[in-house]
Amino acid sequence: LGLMISSKITEAMGSKIELDSTPGEGSVFSFELECEVASWQEPKRFVTEKNYKVLIVDDQEISREILAEMLEGFGCTYDEACDGIEAIENVLAADAKAEPYDFILMDWLMPKLDGKEATQRLCEMYSAGELKYKIPSIMMVSAHLQEEIGLEELCVQGFLPKPVTSSTLFDTMMNAKQGFVRESFVRAEKIDFDFYGFCVLLVEDNEINQEVATLMLERVGIEVMVANNGAEGVSFYLASREKIDLILMDLQMPVMSGYEATQEIRREDKDIPIIALTAAAMIEDKDKVLASGMNDHLGKPIDTQELYEKLSFYLQNKKQQKELEVLSEVYLQKTLSSKELIDKLLAKFLFQLENDFYSVVDLVTEGDTQAPKMIHALKGVSGNLGAQKLVHACEMIDAKYKAAQPIDKELIEELSVCIEELVKKLKEYKIYKRSEQEYQVLDAEDLEAFLHKINTKLSQSQVLVDSEQGVLLASLKGKLSEQKFAQLQNALDELEFDDAVAIIEEYTDARS
Repeated sequence: LGLMISSKITEAMGSKIELDSTPGEGSVFSFELECEVASWQEPKRFVTEKNYKVLIVDDQEISREILAEMLEGFGCTYDEACDGIEAIENVLAADAKAEPYDFILMDWLMPKLDGKEATQRLCEMYSAGELKYKIPSIMMVSAHLQEEIGLEELCVQGFLPKPVTSSTLFDTMMNAKQGFVRESFVRAEKIDFDFYGFCVLLVEDNEINQEVATLMLERVGIEVMVANNGAEGVSFYLASREKIDLILMDLQMPVMSGYEATQEIRREDKDIPIIALTAAAMIEDKDKVLASGMNDHLGKPIDTQELYEKLSFYLQNKKQQKELEVLSEVYLQKTLSSKELIDKLLAKFLFQLENDFYSVVDLVTEGDTQAPKMIHALKGVSGNLGAQKLVHACEMIDAKYKAAQPIDKELIEELSVCIEELVKKLKEYKIYKRSEQEYQVLDAEDLEAFLHKINTKLSQSQVLVDSEQGVLLASLKGKLSEQKFAQLQNALDELEFDDAVAIIEEYTDARS
C-alpha cells in the first residue's frame, strides 16, 4: 500500500518510481524530480577547508588535553595556555606573526588572571589598536552556570558548560563562525543532560530502522539492546528488567505486535516508560497507543531532537535515582578516543588527587578561603573524566558556598569517602603504562648501576626508551612510597628531567 501511494505521488509530480533488483542482494527503488528552488544560498565551508587555529586556555592540564583531542578530530590546530596572562601573550605573539587565532576556548576560573578579565583585556587591546587582526571568537568554558558568570557585557560568542562534549564544542564553534560546515548537514541539538549510564530496549523488526535508532541513542551515550519482534522484546525485558531504563516499541511486527508486547510487560511492570514508534499520525492512533499502556509516541522517521527531548523527560527522574558510579568507564570510552589516552589522563588525575588536591578535605573543614576554588577545580576535572560520585559531592559543597551556607560534616565526610573510593578505583584500573610483570625487576647491585646510567641520561635531558623506563618503574615500585612513585612516573611522562633526577637521587642517598 505504501509503495502504491508513493507511486501515485511521484506520477502526480511528473516522475515515476523505478526498480533495480538483484536476487539474493536486494532491491533499490528510485525516482527523479525537477523542483523549483524557493531561495538559494552559497553553502558554508566544511571545517576541513580551513585549518582553524585555536587557543585552549585552562589551568587544568587534563581539561586542556581533552579539548585538544576533540579539536584534532575537527581538523584544527591548537596552542595551550594555563591562565589569562599566558593567553594574552599567545594572542599578541600570533598577531605579531600575522597568524591570529580563529577561536579561543577560555576557562572562566583561573589563577593570576581569570577568563572574564582576560577577555576584557583582549577587547580593550583590540579597541586601542594593539591588535592588528580581528579579535578571535571567544567561547567561555565553565562548570558554573552561564547566569552565575555574567557574560552580558563581554565580547564572547559562546558558552560551553563543563564537562564539554565533542558535540557541544562543535556546535558552539559552528555558531560562532555562523556555520563552518554545510547547514543541511549539521543541526545544533539542545540536550539538557547526558544519557551516559542508561540502557534502552529498542523493539523493532526493520534492520535499517534498528541501525538508525541505535546510532541516535549511542551518540548520546545510551547502551542499546535490540529485539527483533514483540515476543523477543518481552523476553529481553524479563531477563534484564533491572538494567533497562526505557523501551522504544515499534507497533507492527511479526510474531507479536507492539501492543501485545506492551500488555505483557505491563503485567510485570507498571512504571517502565514505553514509547511507541509509529508512522501513524491520526488522533485515534495516538489514543490507541496510550490506551494500550504506552506512555508516549514518536513518529517515523524519528526526529532526533524530539527523541532526545522525550528521553530527557522520561529519564530525568531516573537520573536522580540512578546510583552514581565512582568512575564511569562507559563515559570515558564514549568521550576519549583510545585506551592509551584514557590511561594517560587517569594517571594524571591520580597524581593530582594525591598531590594538588591532597589537602582539599582539610581546607573545606577549616573554612579556608582557597577551598571554594579548589572544589570548583576538582568538580571540573572530575566531570571531564566521568568520576560521577565525586562530581556530585563537589556540586553539593559548591552549592553551599554559593549560598554562603556552612558546610555540613556529612558533606565533608562524603567528599572524603568519594576521593578515597576514586583513588582506590584508579589504582585498581591498572593505569600505570608498564608493570613489573612486563619488565625485569633488577636486584640491588644491578639496580645501583642502572640508576647511575639513567640519572646520567636524564641529567643530559635525554628521553628514556620504553624498555629503560619500564625497568626503572618496575624496579622502584614498592621501594618508593606510592606518592613518590606517582611523582616519578609523572615526571618521566612529562619530560620533567630535573624532577625525575631529584627523586632518584633522593632514593639512592637514602640507601647509602
